[in-house]
Amino acid sequence: MSNARLDRLTAADPLEPAPRLEPEGTAKLAFLRARRQLGPSPAADVYARGAAADLPPASIDAARFVAGLAPDDLEPADRAALFHLLLAVTHDARLGSTRTPALGEKGRQHLRARLTPLIGFEAAEQAPDRIASLVQRGVPGVLPSSSTATAVPPLPVVVDGDHVAPHRLFVIEQRVLRATVARVDANAAFADDAIQAALADVQARPVRRGSSPAPLSREQAHAVARAAGRRLTVVSGGPGTGKTSIVVGLVRTLARLGLPPARILVAAPTGKAAHRATEAVRQG
Repeated sequence: MSNARLDRLTAADPLEPAPRLEPEGTAKLAFLRARRQLGPSPAADVYARGAAADLPPASIDAARFVAGLAPDDLEPADRAALFHLLLAVTHDARLGSTRTPALGEKGRQHLRARLTPLIGFEAAEQAPDRIASLVQRGVPGVLPSSSTATAVPPLPVVVDGDHVAPHRLFVIEQRVLRATVARVDANAAFADDAIQAALADVQARPVRRGSSPAPLSREQAHAVARAAGRRLTVVSGGPGTGKTSIVVGLVRTLARLGLPPARILVAAPTGKAAHRATEAVRQG
């Protein structure tokens, strides 16, 4: 985003009504517009400590902004505890976790470990108890109490059992969960006899590696048959265990079951894995 565009966004009037903090992005826009009026002012060394812990200034600013949404009459110690909790939640999310342990012994140990690099050992030792009390009581406009009903309130963070999660990640996780359950509970994609016939044809015409045929192993064929008959299948294993061969065998089986190739999509999480999958499918 250009500086001119950012300046126009931050200078605009606040959104009316106040945006719900959901994955659509209105919360980010509100944050950009309010960055000049952030909440509590942590010591400058929080930013230096954050940089050393791979937590960028923008993430610390976001934690400050959300803490600043708390009511003005919130005690300074509770506001600091809220900021520290948001720091931990933000850092966990950056490291790939969808939620942060905040209650019980597990929460106490996790918060100490996560906050020590950010606020120092002494402050991190005292923070978990104050944070736990805050989570149990809740903070209006920011944090629901741990006794809140199952409905997800439109607040920046969500309490889920003994954990606290960013609202956005929690909503997305629930969507993935519902989609997964729907696929698990769905009827079989193809009949077993049709799958076995298609797989037998795949095995009769195996992929060649160099000049030698490379049919699927018994375990790989079993995985292909199960995947072809279900809406969702998880195949795990380390490098060299044959996962890519299973993908190729599944694609070939689905094509023989009459699924149009244009409806078969192969994706991978990294460029290297995508290249490997692409080459394997082309060769197969």
